[in-house]
Amino acid sequence: MNLMAECGEQYKISLDPSYRRGDYPEKWRYYEIRGKDGTLWPYSETHLVVAFYHSWRSRTDAHGDVIWIPARRSRKARRFQAVAGTECEIVQDCDEATCFKVPNKYLAKALKFIVPHQKRRVSEAVKARLAQASRSRALILAGKGLTEHFLNDLAQSTRLMSRDTSNRVVGNG
Repeated sequence: MNLMAECGEQYKISLDPSYRRGDYPEKWRYYEIRGKDGTLWPYSETHLVVAFYHSWRSRTDAHGDVIWIPARRSRKARRFQAVAGTECEIVQDCDEATCFKVPNKYLAKALKFIVPHQKRRVSEAVKARLAQASRSRALILAGKGLTEHFLNDLAQSTRLMSRDTSNRVVGNG
């Protein structure tokens, strides 16, 4: 399953750190979608792996040292396993995470469970402004400030500073 083709417009998709450019012909196998509660990546053309991270608890032992104890399987992992039912296969269950292998048809449900990081959504006007700002960045770094062209593009109603900031009295009165 090619995650970039399926979800590339809406979610942030990254490459697995083990991927080296040019070393592997099937780049789609190294795409992954990271989220607040887990990560998913393709297992094969027909299946994907969903990993849910466990939380950790701390305890104090008899000597006063803090011991970190992993909580067992997270609530979201248990709920996802119940939703997927018999088609859900546990690939790995360890202290840090539980990984499930499921068919591709569970992609939308898995995305809801891991709460993925979404791409930034901006309007066309903001995209044009960002493109202009990136072109002006070299001048800013060189110490020449913003170009007149960039400043002239600002709308007349845009205030760079408020008018009454110099007349304000700060204090309790």
